[in-house]
Amino acid sequence: MINLDLSSATRIGLNCLGLLGAAIALWLGDSIFVPLTISVLLASILWPVVQWLNRRLRIPWTPACAIAVGLLLALFGVVTLGFVLAVPKMLLGLPRPDDYAEQQRFYSDLRIQVMKVSPGSVDSVLPEEASESKLFRYVTDTFRTENVNKVLLPLLR
Repeated sequence: MINLDLSSATRIGLNCLGLLGAAIALWLGDSIFVPLTISVLLASILWPVVQWLNRRLRIPWTPACAIAVGLLLALFGVVTLGFVLAVPKMLLGLPRPDDYAEQQRFYSDLRIQVMKVSPGSVDSVLPEEASESKLFRYVTDTFRTENVNKVLLPLLR
């Protein structure tokens, strides 16, 4: 065995070099490590379901795994369908872009709800008049047709 008398600076440098090497290895292996991590998480989540199907219902292990994954995909489908059905209804409840009075009423209702839960004053962030609020201007600018088109059209290509 070789006795290396390393100074603290050398040990710190070697530790930093080892951490850098590990970070680079993880970065280069992300196409392997990300799916591997997801599969390990899914396996640990689905393990109790598969074990229950196998022990209680006497379903063989491979079909029990397929059933568990199918149930998970069905759950994802139901949640996605719920969002698909709920978002248009939510958007119908928002004020129209050309109706300033309705926007002011919606802003006032939002401000009242925030004031109920806020321990301090909200006047600096949500002033009483909607046109004075930076948040209100940012949101209305975001939902202008030309800005929405700038974001969505590149996604279609």
